[in-house]
Amino acid sequence: MLLLLVTTWNTGSIPTSSTNPRVWPKRRPPTPQAYFILQYTDMTMTNWPDHYWPYTLIVCSQDFQNSDVLMSKIGGGREPVSKSLCYFNAQDIDVAGTFSTAFWDTLEAMFDSTWCIMDLDADTCVRMDSPRTHPAWIPFQESADSLIAFASRLPFNLYGGDDWDGAYLDNCAADVPAWRIALLPTHFDCDGDGLPNTVQEMQDQWDTYRPYLTAGLRGVVGDRILVGNSAGALVDPSLSGITIEGVGHTKSYADSKAAFEAQKAVAHLPFVGVAWVTQVSTDADSCLLMTREVPGVYYGVVE
Repeated sequence: MLLLLVTTWNTGSIPTSSTNPRVWPKRRPPTPQAYFILQYTDMTMTNWPDHYWPYTLIVCSQDFQNSDVLMSKIGGGREPVSKSLCYFNAQDIDVAGTFSTAFWDTLEAMFDSTWCIMDLDADTCVRMDSPRTHPAWIPFQESADSLIAFASRLPFNLYGGDDWDGAYLDNCAADVPAWRIALLPTHFDCDGDGLPNTVQEMQDQWDTYRPYLTAGLRGVVGDRILVGNSAGALVDPSLSGITIEGVGHTKSYADSKAAFEAQKAVAHLPFVGVAWVTQVSTDADSCLLMTREVPGVYYGVVE
C-alpha cells in the first residue's frame, strides 16, 4: 500500500489565491523522489505542475533558459522548492547536426564533431543510442575542456546561470559498457587524431578523462549538486553522488547499496543519489527501501 501511494500520489486540482498563487492542499510524500527528464513542452501541459508535485529533484533539459529553470522549481509556502539539475552526458553529445537552435549551434561551434567516435571507413560520427540520434564520444583533454567551457559559457551563465541547482551527468559509469563496445565499427577513432584506436585504448582514455571531466564540471557548478549516472559502483570525490537504474533487478540490491555507501563516503556534499525505477514490478520495492537505508538517495521516476 505504501508503494502504491508513493508511485501514484497526485494532488488533483490545486486552488489558488491572489496572495499565494499556488496553495497546495497536501504535503509531499515522505519519500524523496526524483524525476527524469523535464522538457520545456512538459511545462506547457495542463497537468503542469500538479503531476510533478511529488518530485523534489528534477533533471531538466540542458537548454533551459533562466525563466524555464525558475518555472521548473515546484513549491513554496510550507513546501520546499524542488531542485533542478542541468542534463549533461559523458558518452553522447548533441553535435553533427543533431539539433539546430542558437543554444546547440554554440555547442556545435565549440565542439569539433571529429572529437566524437568516428567510423573511419564511413567518415561519420558513430551514434550508439536508440534511435541512433546522438553522436557518441569518449572524453580526452581537448574535447572535455570544450564541453566544460561550454557549460560555463551557456548553461551555467547566459542561460540557466545561478538558478540551476547543479548538474546531472548521464553515462558516467566506471567503464565503457559492453553494449557500446559491441556497436563499435571495425575501424574507429576516439581521440581525434584521425587514426584507428583499439578497444583497450578507448577504455584507457575513458579511465583517464572521465574523472577529468567530472572535476572540470565540479569547477563550473561549485558547491552545487553534481551527480553521475554510474549504473553501478563508482567512487569519485568530484561527484555529490551517483545514480543506479533497476536496483534489485538489473543490479543487485546489495551491490547497489554498497555502491551508494562507497560514493557517499567521499562525496562532495551534499550527498545526492537516485535509485531509478526501470519497471515498477521488479524495481520499485528495492528502490523505495534504498531511500530508507541510505539517506540522501531519492526514489527515481523515469517518464
